[in-house]
Amino acid sequence: MARPPRIGLDGNVNNLGGSEVTFVYSTYVRALNRAGAVPLIVPPTADSEALARVLDGLDGLVLTGGLDMPPAWYGQELHPKTELAHPLRLEGSRWLAEAALAREMPILGICMGCQLLNVVRGGDLIQDVPSLVGTAVRHAPGESFHPARVEAGSRLAAILGKEALEVNSSHHQAVGRPGRGLRPVAWAPDGIIEALEGEGERFLLLTQWHPERLADRPEHLALFQALVQAAAG
Repeated sequence: MARPPRIGLDGNVNNLGGSEVTFVYSTYVRALNRAGAVPLIVPPTADSEALARVLDGLDGLVLTGGLDMPPAWYGQELHPKTELAHPLRLEGSRWLAEAALAREMPILGICMGCQLLNVVRGGDLIQDVPSLVGTAVRHAPGESFHPARVEAGSRLAAILGKEALEVNSSHHQAVGRPGRGLRPVAWAPDGIIEALEGEGERFLLLTQWHPERLADRPEHLALFQALVQAAAG
């Protein structure tokens, strides 16, 4: 019997009682479990040799949500609303993203992970949607829900089995200019990009929303199932 695919989750860093802890939200773990994978947390570290050895044992990668990236990474000045993630999270997750892309591993990027992959590919971000876009759609703070339109004929539409769905929204930043080889395939009613996918046959899917929180809905669980299927191939 073939073993289930091992899918990495880039860990976050937080302070708990004066000590730093590495964690991922359990919703990611449960979604991957339900999709038939073995989820493994990749600790945030600047040790690229250690991260390379971790990647050697993985079949796919989920780049998870988190705080913001330095705008210098995409050629902008710091916006007052931008709140940077922990330096180890930033360095470790960026290295993982670049290395996994170079290895052509199956990748699912969610929220910050979506934005990170776009930046790594040379794209940029809208640093604060409420103040810079002035949309009537509530993207943040907290969590809200809104419809999203999905491009017909896209990989995403094929995975979902539909061209429209309800997504959750809890982000104040968003993809601006898409990066190299990335194609927007879903949009909020205000035009904010909700998903991008890579060109070609490799599995590279980026969602601005959080499907792991909606994994009880078949269309959102299907994203993780598609990643697991690609990782098993």
